Amino acid sequence: MEVCISIGSNLASAQGSPEEIVARAIQELRMLSLTYCQASSLYETSPVDCSPDAPTFINAVVKMDVAQSMAPAEFLGMLQAIEQKFGRERPQRPNDARTLDLDLISFGMVRAHRAELELPHPRAHLRAFVLTPLVEVDPNFNIPGFAESAEQLLAQLPSDPQLRMLNSYLTEM
Repeated sequence: MEVCISIGSNLASAQGSPEEIVARAIQELRMLSLTYCQASSLYETSPVDCSPDAPTFINAVVKMDVAQSMAPAEFLGMLQAIEQKFGRERPQRPNDARTLDLDLISFGMVRAHRAELELPHPRAHLRAFVLTPLVEVDPNFNIPGFAESAEQLLAQLPSDPQLRMLNSYLTEM
């Protein structure tokens, strides 16, 4: 089952800087993969829907495979365990600064609308910080429910003047 995860951090922790946290989270995700795990470069991006004083984010995307028998809720639980390992605390206000945010963008072609999990991610197609690294990994990727590719969806968004690639390599397991 092919899954796509967006990774973000804008707070340092005992685990390191946001860049180190995102890089280490990618390593954690690799351990959950069966045969392949493609990770984008790291990107610095503007905070979206955050308080005005929020620090910039470090973002990346991972596309990988997991067991066909795994349920989306089970995988989400694994992502939340990784977040906790890196010091993630669920703030009272949504979109506050965080040490690590792992958003499940897609889980195969599953479409779900539950309180605990919505698939595909309901705002992924609107976020350059998701689509830019996703286009690097797979420009032709289709978010379930969208006819346009990730590259076409990104072209429809306004540019983020703060978005910049921090490294220029694509890593693959």
